[in-house]
Amino acid sequence: MSLFSLIKFFKESQNDWMEQVGQLQVKIDVADSTIHDKMRMVQLTEQDLQVIKSIQPLVISHVNELVRGFYDTILKVQVLREKIEQHSSVDRLERTLEKHLIDLFEGNINEQFVENRVKVAKIHYKIGVETSWYMSAFQNLQQAMFLVICREFDQGSNKIDEIKQITTAVNKLFSLEQQIVLEAYENETVTKMKEQFEVGKTEIRTKIMEISEGLVALAEETQASVEILSSHFNEVSGNSLASNEQSIIAEKKANDGQGQLSDMLHKIHSIEEYTNNMHKAINHLGQATSEITHVITIVKDIAEQTNLLALNSAIEAARAGEHGRGFAVVSQEVKKLAEQTKNSISQIDKLIANSDHYKQEVAQSLSQVIQAVKMGLEASGQTDVVFGQMVESIQQSSQTVMKVKNQMDELTRVVKEIEKASMNVALSAEQLNEAVATA
Repeated sequence: MSLFSLIKFFKESQNDWMEQVGQLQVKIDVADSTIHDKMRMVQLTEQDLQVIKSIQPLVISHVNELVRGFYDTILKVQVLREKIEQHSSVDRLERTLEKHLIDLFEGNINEQFVENRVKVAKIHYKIGVETSWYMSAFQNLQQAMFLVICREFDQGSNKIDEIKQITTAVNKLFSLEQQIVLEAYENETVTKMKEQFEVGKTEIRTKIMEISEGLVALAEETQASVEILSSHFNEVSGNSLASNEQSIIAEKKANDGQGQLSDMLHKIHSIEEYTNNMHKAINHLGQATSEITHVITIVKDIAEQTNLLALNSAIEAARAGEHGRGFAVVSQEVKKLAEQTKNSISQIDKLIANSDHYKQEVAQSLSQVIQAVKMGLEASGQTDVVFGQMVESIQQSSQTVMKVKNQMDELTRVVKEIEKASMNVALSAEQLNEAVATA
């Protein structure tokens, strides 16, 4: 009896329907143990496959309706429609699904059966049908199949058990179908994720290698630059130290010069004091000379009066004759003495005149010396101020140099830390290179 005759027989009289179904040839021949596990989970048996095969003609006659309902659900999603049109066509997919459904009700679970399920899953995965969309569309397909079964067979009380047996078998088959397809979806997803992971891993490895190599190169360049910079800083620090030492020497010499200048100022003040005292002494000498001159004038007057008196005495002695001879001798001696006194006074007067002339010259020279000393004091005072400013400037310069040296020392320390950090970066980058290369 053909399958179409069997369906007709079921509709007209089902008394011997199960006997006829039991005669259908079905086969379970698959090596994958997981397929057997799935069948056991849904309790799919050879008897269920015989029932399923018995309604294959029904599926063939309604396959267009069933397939259209499946893809109508999918095509309602604009994104899926665009993906289908991009990768394939609706007609092609419908023809593939028609053959898939007819084979599904062949009643044979073999390697080809499993391979066809996996193939359908890969096609739908490729065009971008997500599992949730596929399950929704498959659910609609399952409902459409049940409606066809219910519509084609009368649901009298004497057929309810048989119809239930048919729908149960179909439900088990669809459940197995979904398990195989969803597992294939999952495998494709895992494979795709692994591929993407490997691609991403390769890209990340390449990027990390590039970055780490760049870090190594940068660290090496930085280290070289830091070494040069550190050398320059050490040189500048050494120059600063030498400059500071020179400043200390210059400050010491300036202080020594200022001390010597102070000593010279003290001596100039002493010279000024001695000169003033000498000037005063000369003035006193001039006063004494004036007094001596006055005394000499008096003595000179006395000598002239004595000479006149001696002359008068001589006249009187001449008048006295013999009696005045002795007095005449005395008068003559007095006259000589007066003449000698007068001559001596003349010489003294000349000496005093010469002494007064020399005194005036000495006084004039002392005035010039005093003026020169005052000018020297003023110049020395100005020089002392300049020395003081110079010492202060040298001290400030020395402080600045020391400050610069300290800053350069600190900067050198920071540069050495940068150099150390650069070496660590280079080492870390090389370690990263090695880790990525072996990843």
